[in-house]
Amino acid sequence: MQMADQYVDKVHHLLPAPCVVPQLLQLLNKPDADNNDIVKLISHDPSLTANVLRISNSAYFAAATSITSMDEAVARLGSQQVYRLVVAISGAMLLAPPKNSGSTADELLDHSIATAVAAQLMAKDAGDDESLVFTAGLLHDLGKIVLAFVSNDFYKMFQDVESDQSALIEVERKLMGTDHAEIGGCILLRWNFPAELTSAVQFHHQPGSALAHQRLAAHVYLGNMVAYLVGQGYGHQPSMPRGDSEALTILNLTKDDLQEYVNKTSAQLKTMKGLFH
Repeated sequence: MQMADQYVDKVHHLLPAPCVVPQLLQLLNKPDADNNDIVKLISHDPSLTANVLRISNSAYFAAATSITSMDEAVARLGSQQVYRLVVAISGAMLLAPPKNSGSTADELLDHSIATAVAAQLMAKDAGDDESLVFTAGLLHDLGKIVLAFVSNDFYKMFQDVESDQSALIEVERKLMGTDHAEIGGCILLRWNFPAELTSAVQFHHQPGSALAHQRLAAHVYLGNMVAYLVGQGYGHQPSMPRGDSEALTILNLTKDDLQEYVNKTSAQLKTMKGLFH
């Protein structure tokens, strides 16, 4: 990951480290953690708190009465739902590409949210860690932001191959000496995210290479695929990519199962439209 480290060195000061997310994820995994700990951690960031409350009071959650505090948000929505809001809000800040990159500000965020939603749906049915999967899905393409800062032509350069994820990785490695997945894993490692999450992001195009974290990487891989199939990609809708069989096998799913997740994801995204913009 030497080349990935070099790219991260160049731009890490331009990306706001989402300090609350890894701390909150660690807190949720503690058996003795309570809601007061969660509220206290989130409340240290006034902007984050304001955004959580704004979304908590949106039509999506259909609250009968207004939610006016973090204590109330955690009590009524649940700690896991509030955590996912924190991840999505933090992701919205991280995933905005630089100006003149050839991509709209919402394009990568919409794709990432779709990936996270699809991956979480699969994780829920499989009994896997939904919050961890959602986080990995949302941040899986963070490395593309790094490459966009390094090269102003990044989005234009890869527009023609974006629908073929395998080809995209090959082009990145040839031109950059690394790829967005490896860079994403590198920067998450620096931000002290859990090893299983950084591994899933690093290998989200090659889930079999994630070793002990294959299931998490496979959720992200298939979530990424579903995002494209529901139209949340970069202007292209791909056919099944080359690695789909491996990911499906890891999670014991079929292509018919995947189509069900396409339908479920599409339905959920309609209810979430505009929630994080």
